[in-house]
Amino acid sequence: KAKKFVFRRGFVLTFCGNGRKLEEASKMADTDVVHDVIYFDRSRWETDQGCRRLRYWQYSYAGKGIVLPGHAWELGFGGAWHEAAKQLHLTGDLEGAIKVAKAYIGPYADGCAAVWVEQQMMLLEGLVSGWARSTARANLLQAYDIVAVEQELLYTGDPQFKFACRPDLIVRHKQSGKLAYVEFKTTGNIKSEWFRQWQRAPQLLATTLAVKQVYGEDLDHALVQPLYKGYEFNGELSSVFVAAFRNLMGPTPQWAAKRPTSWKDWEKVQASTVGYPGWLDCIGQDAIDSAIPVTRPIYIAPRMVQNWWKQACLREAEVAEAATKLAPLAEALTIPDLTTAERRGVHEEYDLLLNTHFPQNFRNCEPTWGRRGCMCLNACWIEHVGDNPLGSGYQVRVPHHEAEADNAS
Repeated sequence: KAKKFVFRRGFVLTFCGNGRKLEEASKMADTDVVHDVIYFDRSRWETDQGCRRLRYWQYSYAGKGIVLPGHAWELGFGGAWHEAAKQLHLTGDLEGAIKVAKAYIGPYADGCAAVWVEQQMMLLEGLVSGWARSTARANLLQAYDIVAVEQELLYTGDPQFKFACRPDLIVRHKQSGKLAYVEFKTTGNIKSEWFRQWQRAPQLLATTLAVKQVYGEDLDHALVQPLYKGYEFNGELSSVFVAAFRNLMGPTPQWAAKRPTSWKDWEKVQASTVGYPGWLDCIGQDAIDSAIPVTRPIYIAPRMVQNWWKQACLREAEVAEAATKLAPLAEALTIPDLTTAERRGVHEEYDLLLNTHFPQNFRNCEPTWGRRGCMCLNACWIEHVGDNPLGSGYQVRVPHHEAEADNAS
C-alpha cells in the first residue's frame, strides 16, 4: 500500500513497497528550478571553497543554515572586535569601544569556564587597545582618509545574482586620491604563508566589484590587517595581551613578550593584575607592533576578478537548485515514525544529491592542530544527528548581512 508524505514546499513523497517517488503537484522534483534572485556573500563562498558539505549545513539546510552553539565563541570574538573597531573609527572613543566589545561578546560566554572567559576578555581588550596604539593604525590614518566604516555593499553584476559584502573600512589615499579597502583579521597565525594567501583571496576579488559599482570608481588596492591572538596551550592563552614575563632585578623592570631562555629572576605576570591601558606601557611598543604588524598593499588583477564572478555565478546557480531539491528530503528525514525501509529510500536520494553537489572535504573534519574540529562534524558522521540537526543541539543560523535577511523574508 502506497504511503504519501506532503511537505511544506509542495512536494509529495510516496512510498510503495521498496520503491519511492518524489513529486510536485504538477511536475517532478528533479526538473530544473528557476530562481528569480540568487543571493550569496563572501562567507558562504569561502566556506564552499573549503568544504561544500559544510556550505550546505551552514547556509542551506532548513532554508537559512544551522550553527552549533559551542562553536559560536570564535564568531562572537571576531564580531566583538569588529564592533569595537567600528566604534573607535567613528568616534575615536577607546573606552567606549571596549565597552561595546564586552557587551557584544557577553552572551557568548554562557556555559564557558570563568577563568577561560577572563583570559579571552583580557585578550579582546588588549587587541582593541593595541590597535588604537599600534604603528599600523598610525600609518593608516597618516596615509588615508576614512570614507566608510562597515558599509553594507550589494553587487548585482547580473540581475539574477546578488553578492553582499561589508568591507571593514573604505579609505582614500591622501596623495593619489584612489580608493582602497581595509580588512581586519584576528588570527592565531601570522607566518609568511598567512600573508601570502590574501594575494589571491576571493574576498578581495568580490569586494573589488562591489566597491566599483557603489562608488563608480575602481578599487586601487586592499590592505589585510592581522591582529595576532596568540595560541592556546593547556587551557591557557599565550598572547602578549594576556601575559608576559618580568624581571625586577635591575634599576627598572624588564619585560619580555616571549619566555626567556633562562628563567632566573624572571616571572610570568598576567595582564589582569595590571589592567589596561597600563599593561601596554609595561610590554612596550615593540610588543604591540609584533602582534599588529604593518602590512603592504595588495593589488588585484582585473581579469581574475571577472573570472571569479563567472565561476561564482555558475556555482551559486548549482547550489540554489540543489538546495531546493534537497529541502523536502531533509524535511522527510525529521519524521520520527518513518520505517527503516522508508528512511533508507529517502537517504538514497538525499545522499545522491549531497554527494553530487556538496561533496565533503574529509581533511577538514578533524584538524591535527591549531583549531577545533568542524562545527558540523556530528551532522556529517552521526546519522541521527544529520537526519534532524535542529533536534540534536544545532540552531538556525541568524543572517549576518542585511541583504540576506531581506532576501530570506
